[in-house]
Order: sequence, then structure tokens, then C-alpha cells
Amino acid sequence: MRFIEVSDKRNAVYFLPLGDVHAGSGQVDYQKFEGYLDWARREKAYIFLMGDLYDTVVMGGVSSPFDAAMNLREAKKYMRDRLMPVKHLIIGGIIGNHEMRLMRYANEDLMEDLCDQLQVPYANFSAVIRMNVGHVLVGDHKGGKGEINRIHYVIFAHHTTGGGGTPGGKLNRVYKLSDLFEGADLLVGAHSHMEVAAPVDKYRLHVSAAGKCTLSADKMFMVNSGSFVKWEDSYAEEKMLAPSHCGCPRVRLDGVRKDIHISE
Repeated sequence: MRFIEVSDKRNAVYFLPLGDVHAGSGQVDYQKFEGYLDWARREKAYIFLMGDLYDTVVMGGVSSPFDAAMNLREAKKYMRDRLMPVKHLIIGGIIGNHEMRLMRYANEDLMEDLCDQLQVPYANFSAVIRMNVGHVLVGDHKGGKGEINRIHYVIFAHHTTGGGGTPGGKLNRVYKLSDLFEGADLLVGAHSHMEVAAPVDKYRLHVSAAGKCTLSADKMFMVNSGSFVKWEDSYAEEKMLAPSHCGCPRVRLDGVRKDIHISE
């Protein structure tokens, strides 16, 4: 687990949890993936890499090398070349179960190597991200002026494990992240390839600097980051898993009032 902090003075920013690209697979919608990168560049959206960026076919593994559109060396070059133009927007990355295949096979961490190339933080299995958005002018006791961020958001990201065959079962794995980290405004998982989001209320006790206690129901969003693997001729079709929409949720964080809005 690693702590990452980002500050932005804009009145709203986007957070893009990109994962489950599976570069190398013949079923990847590469055009859609590159379209999200173009959108992120235009909007100056912050990108977090959720793992399984590579399909990572290894000898004796469950995936067949005969279905691959690229070998691993080609997939590494593809991902590096596509992400390098937006590296200034990437705030970190974590490992997925497909990259773990090579870790177990050869002690080689593809995600760590990629983060090193891009010069962005690598958080291994999970990350706590604090997004400070917006700004407000404040004065000090000497009459000077300064700026502080107005709104703060806490995000907990993990690739997750397991899953289910239904949207509810997949979202349950994201909800389990609340067992690992307390106080998040946004729980983000990946792995199950379904793009889904849902809000829940968590009652919390807030204590002011003066010691006054206030009880409030704080909204917490659960988000699964989707994938870029098409269903046709894929492992999902073979195993009778329901088709999932290709894409990634776009998380808008308001900097004027605390508000999270999620779109596709």
C-alpha cells in the first residue's frame, strides 16, 4: 500500500481508473483504449493504472499463445509508447493478477517496470490517493493572502480478486475493500471486467477543531473500472460469462462542493 497525494486548483477534475487492457490479446479494442487516452489528454484527466495492462501469456498458463495479437515484448513497447505522451497525467499504478503470472514464473514485475519508465509512483497491490481539488483565498494574521484547496477526496484502489457472474457479485468484491481501508470517498476495483458504479452511505462521526461532534451520512462510491477486452471469441464467451461493455468510468470530482459524478 502506498499513499499518493495530488493537488489541483481547477473547480473540477476527472479521475480515470484505467485497467484490464490486456495488451497482447487478440480480443482487445485498442482503438477504444487509445480514445480514452486522447480524451484524458484533452481534459487533463488524472490517470491511475489499475493493473492487467498486459495479458501476460506464460508457458503452462491458462491463456493460449496462439490467440495473441502481440508477444510480450511487443505489448510492452505498445503500452510504453501509448502512455508516454500522457505520463504527466498518470499519478500511479498497481499490479494485476495477469502481471502476477510473470512474477510467479520469473520474479519480473511488468507494472513496476512500466511505472519506472514513466517515472510515476508504483504502489504494488493497493494505493490510497488523496485528491485536493479547487482553491480558495485565505488571509493570515499579518494580512497576507494565500490559497488552500477547497475540497478533499480520498480514493482507495486495488485490483481485487475473485468476482461473480452477476453485476452484484462483481460489485461485492469492490465493497470488500472497505474491510482493508476505512474512510474512503471512492473505492475502486478492477479484475472482473464489468464497468459498474454504485453509491452507499457510511455514517461517520466528525469532530471539529473545537471538539464539537457531528454525525453525518457520508456518501461513498464503489466503482469497478471495466476493461477493453471484447466479449466475442474471448475467455468470457468460452466460459459462458455475460458480455461486459468495453470502457472505463470517468470520475468527476467537484472542487466547489463535495460531489462525485461518474459517467462512461
